[in-house]
Amino acid sequence: MVSFKDSKVEWLGDIPKDWSITKLKNQCQIIPSNVDKKSYDDETDVRLCNYVDVYYNEFIDDSIKYMVATANEHELKKFQLLEGDVLITKDSEDPYDIAVPALVVKTKPKFLCGYHLSIIRSDNQNLNGAYLFWALRDSSIASQLHREATGITRWAIANRHVKNSIIPLPSEAEQKAIAAYLHKTCAAIDKAIEAKQKQLEILDALRKSIITKAVTIGLDQKAKRKDTGHVWIGRIPQKWKVSKLKYVTDLIVDGTHFTPDYIEEGVPFLRVTDIQNSQIDQNKVKRISLIPESFSVTR
Repeated sequence: MVSFKDSKVEWLGDIPKDWSITKLKNQCQIIPSNVDKKSYDDETDVRLCNYVDVYYNEFIDDSIKYMVATANEHELKKFQLLEGDVLITKDSEDPYDIAVPALVVKTKPKFLCGYHLSIIRSDNQNLNGAYLFWALRDSSIASQLHREATGITRWAIANRHVKNSIIPLPSEAEQKAIAAYLHKTCAAIDKAIEAKQKQLEILDALRKSIITKAVTIGLDQKAKRKDTGHVWIGRIPQKWKVSKLKYVTDLIVDGTHFTPDYIEEGVPFLRVTDIQNSQIDQNKVKRISLIPESFSVTR
């Protein structure tokens, strides 16, 4: 049975007794990149791993099509990616998109880390890159950097905050075991989600098809049909006719173009946001004190 101890870190709580905690600066180099996407004639051609490559991929390998740019000799040495490196996003339009990690599992010469990213590279044998990647996938650990991000229209994290981030530290053997377990388990879950998503897409397409057939053909699939002259409608039952909406409705009006003051008790006021998935949740509909003459009323 595993024994636990207090980590002395409020948000982390108890950890296994033989684990420790550490700051990233005690185990890693933190290397913020400044390699831009431009190309110059006097520089060397390189492949760049950019923000979107990290944001949309957990693992950096040769299955991704990387951008071609150029780099000088200093950049070639400093920002060359190595297997086991962890990349994180260091600035974004949303503070919760800070510190999104990706693990470099395969690299090649002249493959560099691009701008808006930082390389976290283990300095010793105490911290495994794959374990660090999964640790940074944990919302509690990543939230350290979300909280420190600063900005208004664009958010960024200072290098010192990355260095001072705290992670739990098992033994190297346990780190490898944890990383292998999470890789296998999460891959299986991702595969199940993908299969379920395909099922949902098929069911959604079937639903749309059923609706289309019912409202343009009717329930009698064998009924004789005629051409409507409208490509998007096609053929309809002979007994049906096509009409413009204005000829079969009492009133079609536009709603108000300003936001009224809402109160607890009053007249229900329907907004665009109240309609979700073709349904209206009556409990969430706002209320107003009266109906001004400028409001359009349906009947």
